[in-house]
Amino acid sequence: MTKYLLSFILFASLSHANALNILQKQYRQYRYQESKSEIGAYVLRNTDKEWQDLSLDILVQNLSGHTQLVSGLVEFEHLLQPISDLQVLKDRKLIIDNVAHKHEELAQLLNDFSQFEPAFIQLLTLKDLKADNLFLMPLIQGALSGYLAYTSAQSFFPGIRYKIGQGSYFGALVYLYLGGMGLYFTGTQALAGLGQAWTIKSSLDTMVSQLSHGMQILEKLASLVRSDPILAVAFPNLIDWEDYAFESSSFQQLQDNLKSSFNILPWNSETTLNLASGHRNVFQAVLRGIGRLDAYMAVLKLREEWYNNKVPVAWAEFDNSSARPSYQLTELANPLINKAIPNSYELNGHAIFNGPSTCGKSAEMKSIAAAQVLAQSILLVPAAEAKFSIVHRFETYFNVGDNIAEGLSSFKAQQVRLSEIESRLKNTAANQRVLALIDEPYRGVPSSLGEGLVIDMIQNITKLPQVSLLMSTHFEKPCKLEDIQYYQPELIRKENGHFKRSFKMLPGVADWWFINQDGKSDAFIKQIFTEN
Repeated sequence: MTKYLLSFILFASLSHANALNILQKQYRQYRYQESKSEIGAYVLRNTDKEWQDLSLDILVQNLSGHTQLVSGLVEFEHLLQPISDLQVLKDRKLIIDNVAHKHEELAQLLNDFSQFEPAFIQLLTLKDLKADNLFLMPLIQGALSGYLAYTSAQSFFPGIRYKIGQGSYFGALVYLYLGGMGLYFTGTQALAGLGQAWTIKSSLDTMVSQLSHGMQILEKLASLVRSDPILAVAFPNLIDWEDYAFESSSFQQLQDNLKSSFNILPWNSETTLNLASGHRNVFQAVLRGIGRLDAYMAVLKLREEWYNNKVPVAWAEFDNSSARPSYQLTELANPLINKAIPNSYELNGHAIFNGPSTCGKSAEMKSIAAAQVLAQSILLVPAAEAKFSIVHRFETYFNVGDNIAEGLSSFKAQQVRLSEIESRLKNTAANQRVLALIDEPYRGVPSSLGEGLVIDMIQNITKLPQVSLLMSTHFEKPCKLEDIQYYQPELIRKENGHFKRSFKMLPGVADWWFINQDGKSDAFIKQIFTEN
């Protein structure tokens, strides 16, 4: 019992960052489990861990600093996981619009609640309390520790068991001295136990006080949410607990306790907290609701931040008329790069990024895919215009190398991975769209062998009607295929012969790179190796 109480005491002494980390872990333990399809595990099921980390973990790190609550941060992580249900996405946009209408009032209430949220999270980990455990046990433990100290001291003088008038005068003095030391040890330890009990008691009183103030804010928040029909449906957890209060006499008693004044008797706070911990499911649901609301507010703050930083920003639109994934992206900026150079794409099929390394080909592929994740989660995309068709699954291939554990060389490991991807793509249901991201297939393989393998793979994938392929390559022959859009990075050669990367993607094939026109390829490769 004590360790749960002391965690609340220690929380106050921690740095803000460490305290937030502890609260996040505690809240995640009790956060409800959604089905896999709802949280996007299906959409990202077969992707490389590297790209999952990029699309979710890094997006969360870059975008989640706009929440006010610990529960809001966790809910924002869940909100960022892509879903493939178009109606749910439309509902989310409607919720965001209605949250925007009450933005100022909601922001103030969430800010007020943030200082009391730790008590609600701590409540989820609190075990049942008993007055004797809280107040009497530290006293008894202190007295026992003092008595043991006394008897231990006596054990050093096993022969001295004198009473006054018996034995030597010196022995009587030693006995009285030890007795006094025993009383001293017992008393001081008992006082220490009392101090510990009082510290815990004070922390519990603080926790109850925070719950009391937090409940008052929740009542105001519930009233505000209830006044909007859309928000009332979107955040039922924020208003259902009021209905629950009418049905539960113990919850009514809890509310009465929270609204009453407290005295110094230790069992008052314990009674209140025991009542509250008996309704953990209610407080868990309330935290889930208010965290979700904070996550939607964070989307609006993110939009404002992008706008103020002159990053293009648009709400995603969806057009599912195409059998395969399609895009209309104007001035798309990579959300993971500060001051990213925007590029525009209009794709209804397949695209291959070709040309020299270190110029942003892989980053642009990931930028398009990250935009798809944002569109199918928070609907906010860093682009002037963003129109997508819904994607039901991603297939990815990034940085595949040798696999010593499986006994696979680099070539064989790439071949196995690509074969697995092709197999899954062939078995895709007719009503599902899949975006395949393949970065530098058969890297390090001689062109005499690699080009033919890459061409075979492209032809196998592009004939599938529900699949769109985004690929990057250094091979030349795959860039001669028909019915594929090609993009090359722009390189500007300065008067001194050095190249400047603009990170703009231009339509077409980088023929100059493949044929080493005027020695430009050799010069750029040399520049790459000499750059810091």
